[in-house]
Amino acid sequence: MTEDVTDSLQLKNIEQFIKKGGTLVFGSPYQQINKNKVEGAPAAFLNINKLFAKAGVINANFMVTSTPENKVINTDSIPDYLHINTMLPRLLGVKTRLDQYVDYFLTTPNIELVFKYNEDGSPVLNKIKQFFKIPDILPVATLESPIITDTEEKKYAMKMAYWFYNKQQDFAKHPDAKFLGFESFPGKVADGAVRVSQEVSIPVMVGTQGLSDVASVYYRPHSAGLYVAAGEKVKITIPKSYLSEHLEAQIGLHDDDVTGQDELTRIGIDLTKKFALDKETTEIYSPFGGLLLINIGDTTKLKVIKVQVDGAVKAPYFKLGETTEEEWNATIKSNPAPWAELATNNIVLTVPSYRIRNLNNPVKLMKFWDEVMDADADLAVISRKRVHQERIIVDRQVAYGYMFTMYNKIVVPDDQSTEWMLDADFIRSHGSWGAFHELGHRHQFWGLDYPGTGEVTVNLFTMYVYDKVLKKGLYNHDDLPDLAAVTKKVKKYLANDPSYAKWSEDPFLALCMYIQIIDHFGWDSIIGANTVYRNLPKDLYPKTDQDKIDLWFETICKKTNSDLTRFFDVWKLPVSDKSKEQVKKYKSWFPKELK
Repeated sequence: MTEDVTDSLQLKNIEQFIKKGGTLVFGSPYQQINKNKVEGAPAAFLNINKLFAKAGVINANFMVTSTPENKVINTDSIPDYLHINTMLPRLLGVKTRLDQYVDYFLTTPNIELVFKYNEDGSPVLNKIKQFFKIPDILPVATLESPIITDTEEKKYAMKMAYWFYNKQQDFAKHPDAKFLGFESFPGKVADGAVRVSQEVSIPVMVGTQGLSDVASVYYRPHSAGLYVAAGEKVKITIPKSYLSEHLEAQIGLHDDDVTGQDELTRIGIDLTKKFALDKETTEIYSPFGGLLLINIGDTTKLKVIKVQVDGAVKAPYFKLGETTEEEWNATIKSNPAPWAELATNNIVLTVPSYRIRNLNNPVKLMKFWDEVMDADADLAVISRKRVHQERIIVDRQVAYGYMFTMYNKIVVPDDQSTEWMLDADFIRSHGSWGAFHELGHRHQFWGLDYPGTGEVTVNLFTMYVYDKVLKKGLYNHDDLPDLAAVTKKVKKYLANDPSYAKWSEDPFLALCMYIQIIDHFGWDSIIGANTVYRNLPKDLYPKTDQDKIDLWFETICKKTNSDLTRFFDVWKLPVSDKSKEQVKKYKSWFPKELK
């Protein structure tokens, strides 16, 4: 459509068409009208906005105009992602990369809008229900009885089963409702647990210090040491002076949708709820339950905030330097919430409470994790005094891979790795490559690393922790147990048509190149290079991949006071001739094991 709709009957017919599953593509003439006739007219000038407003949108100035060369719009076929009759089958078809993008950005959001703006039992929702064979009763996924979702059809059916369930239960209007399966995960508060009324004092930790953080304004979660039971209201009261801070209350930390997995062992959707603290007293609730956090914007000037919480349950919460080991062992570790947190000013470990019931030495444990964080800070060339904590969250079901890292969290599985993470003696003597690796991702120089190094330079931080904190030297991975194994791996690569492409595809092979540098020149060479990277203004970051390779080459040559041209050439890293000229003033170096 390329003109406004002024006839009320036509507008009603369009509305019915949309409600039955149709999609409207509208080219607004508003901009042209505005230009020619009514300068400064408001967006609501368009009559069709009466229809758009029902869906929460206004069309201001997106238009389709004709030119002498382009006078016709062809509508002989409708894209399959724009109508419910064709949307559903395409979800189950063969996926090209383009199809994946279309489904993610167009098809799935369109179906979500169908759920949002149609009543339960409407023809369009019934069509979806029949197409995916969605049962009337929501299946419950548990560790003992997982739900198998190993086909695209089963994955979408389960995802939409959750949408149907949410719509039917209308949790926003029923704060006392509980989600089916919450007892299994995130868990049920112990029977007889006391609901408390207490003031919570929270030191504010916000901002960034050079690591990869989301752009401002960002809400940083702060632990309250309390738990909101599923289906129960909790009242939060704040001073009037805080209203301008736009604080948030958050219930729960497990916000990943895991319906893309081949089996589900827990409720598969986002288990968190957020509430704006925009009045002095706010009631919060969740059908899942979860730890209580206060989210604070990074623009705040406050150093400490104090909030009154009524109706929550005490969680096991240990903060190094604030909680004593005597308090922990006497009462705190037995607090009845199903989730616990162990914290320092550098890091928070969010773990199931059953994992810490027999933890007697949290001071020893969290001092170890502070050592790890300090080592990462040293190698990343940032202050050991963190502006905010990093957070490791244990989840029964990890959304991506075995573990994963994002700008605001690290997620790890509830398996042996969690057991190691909470055992100070074991982890100091044996380490945990996975946990150290994920923390390394938080400290990498994103924007400066060149292609092929995303899973390589991260392990410089892993190795640095093993070397400096655990005192175990450089060689601590099964693939790279010693220099002889590194040399063997390198020679095999060099004997089989080496190339930058092959180098880029094998992270542990690529790591060998860095190991050879560290083995000969020491960690100071890497710290020196990282110092250059840390002090480089973002507007001077390399613009191309070639520039990033050249920057690394020139920087490491300068910091080792060596010409590494032959070394890089043998490895097949494509350094430009211009950069090679820059380092000819240094003495040439090549590792003796490859001579």
